Amino acid sequence: MNEPSLGADRITVGTSDFTMRIWHLVENSGDGGLTRDGIVELVAPHVNAGYARRRYLTHLEKNHRYRVTLGTASASVTPTWESTDTPAARSYVIDVTLRNMRQRGSLVRGEDNRYRAGRKPRYNRDERKLDLTGDLTRLHMNGTEALRTLKPALERRRQSHRAQLSTREWDALERLVELFEEQMRAGFPTIP
Repeated sequence: MNEPSLGADRITVGTSDFTMRIWHLVENSGDGGLTRDGIVELVAPHVNAGYARRRYLTHLEKNHRYRVTLGTASASVTPTWESTDTPAARSYVIDVTLRNMRQRGSLVRGEDNRYRAGRKPRYNRDERKLDLTGDLTRLHMNGTEALRTLKPALERRRQSHRAQLSTREWDALERLVELFEEQMRAGFPTIP
């Protein structure tokens, strides 16, 4: 019998911070609810761009393969990371989340196409620590990516004191400094 994976591919029970963020926004809007465009406007700036682009690119590639099979698309023009539009990717992630929330009864879409809160999603963590803005997640993910980029430079530095940073590594170092300064201005919100 296989043991459950403890990595990123594990199946979690309950809902994500992202889903709870949307539910709280709709819940706080009251009986008037929010339109899809209103939700996208409020939530999209807080969706991690890399995460959204990866999910959207996977969706585009799947659709492209299907259209090639049908003969309605050229096999030579495939979607790429560079051609993946970030605003469209963020919108896609929000649309998928809204659809899933409607299917589970967390959101109800009325005849006026406005979303209203349904039953509260099950959330297995302390809601007081919920990052409704998404800023903590963004700081964490961007910082982690910058550190991952810089790690090979540290290894090279251990090999030789003459090791230099590549342009990409300099960019990552600059990004880390910006993220750290942002955390300082916010009073280090990532520290509980």
